This record gives sequence, C-alpha cells and structure tokens, in this order.
Amino acid sequence: MSQGPADFGSGALSSISSTIYWYLVLGILFILVTAPGAVPAMFLERHLSNAPLYALFLAPVGPALSAMLFAHARRSQAEDVTPARYFFRGYRLNLLDSLKVWLPATVLILIMTINLAFVEATGFGNWYVVVGVLIALFIVTLTLTQLVMVSLFKFRLSDVWRLSLGWLFSRPLQAAGILGVAVISGLIIVITFDAVLLLLASPLAALLLRMTQPLQDDLRQDYLEGNVA
Repeated sequence: MSQGPADFGSGALSSISSTIYWYLVLGILFILVTAPGAVPAMFLERHLSNAPLYALFLAPVGPALSAMLFAHARRSQAEDVTPARYFFRGYRLNLLDSLKVWLPATVLILIMTINLAFVEATGFGNWYVVVGVLIALFIVTLTLTQLVMVSLFKFRLSDVWRLSLGWLFSRPLQAAGILGVAVISGLIIVITFDAVLLLLASPLAALLLRMTQPLQDDLRQDYLEGNVA
C-alpha cells in the first residue's frame, strides 16, 4: 500500500522522516540491484590479475546509479512517498543509455590501470603515471557528468558527449565538485571497505545531484523544452 504525504504528516519531523525513508529505500534497492556484481567483487583479491573481473562486476552499478539519480531528482516533485516506483521507472527508462556511458568508461579505466601497473616495464618515467592518473580522474568526472545527463534528460549520445565536454571545460569549479564526489567514494573504500560505499550510495548520489545542479539548470535553460526523462 503506497503512503501519501498525509501518512507522514506535514510538519518538520514528518518531512525529515519521509526524507530518511526515501534515502533508505533507494539505498536498499541500489544494494539489491548491484548485489550480483558487488558481492563477488568484495571477495576478490585486490590484485591486477582480477581487473577484468572487477570491470565485469561493476557493470550493474551504472544503471543502478542512474536509477537512483532519477529517483532522487523526482523526490521534490513526487505526490506520494514511493521511491521504489521512481527507482524502477528510472532503471527501465535509462538502462541502455546508462550502459552506453558506463561500460566504455569502465573498460578505459581498466586499460589505464593495467598500463600504469606495468609502467616500469614500458620504460616511461613518473610523468607517465601523473598523466595517466589525471586522465583517469577526468574520465571519472566526465562519466559521472554524462550519467547525470542520461538519467535526467533525453539526448542523443553524440550530444551527451558534446554538451558534457563543453560544460566541464567551461565550468572548472563545478567539475571539481563532481570529482570531489568520486574522491570521497574512493576514500571510503580505502579507509573502510567496499560494503560501506554501498551503504552510503544513496546520500552520495544525492550529493552528486547537488554538485551537478548548475549543469541541470543550464541544460533546461539553454537546450530543453520538454526534453526531460
């Protein structure tokens, strides 16, 4: 049975309760959808030889993150407190587009990881590592930006690339904020363990939406009229 706003009440406490409920449900759904890849990945040894398996296990994360972004973006407009409905709607609408963005980036990061791991064998110096890391960080930032775009809007893939690249280069401060979300996620894994990142995925997705709010505003103002997912 769905719960409407009246079921939660209309005061500040009810607003906080509904927000917590929304975040909690989306977090649980994200864990369930990514579990087929995330659970095996947790038991993999963090060794270069397992990089292809990590890439495979990370494949479900893109569509799940896209669905969570879609649901978080709809929270302020929702007439009832049913985050699961918005999550699965976003998953269905954006599955293919999110994979088109997520999978190539995952493969690129995998290739770069292998190249950086064998940098001594290639004969390149430390500059190669620095450049490689910078490129990897840019790929992560670009991928998150594009994932927000395909989650909330309907563009052709070529337009997603054109608009995302142009926006990132013209908004370096906002790009740094998006990268910051990825850095926080990475630090969580390094300091704790993978499962903690899964538990914090919902608030991190909401933070990513916040960091990309200028992007969303620019797209709606400059390019869109009824072109929202």
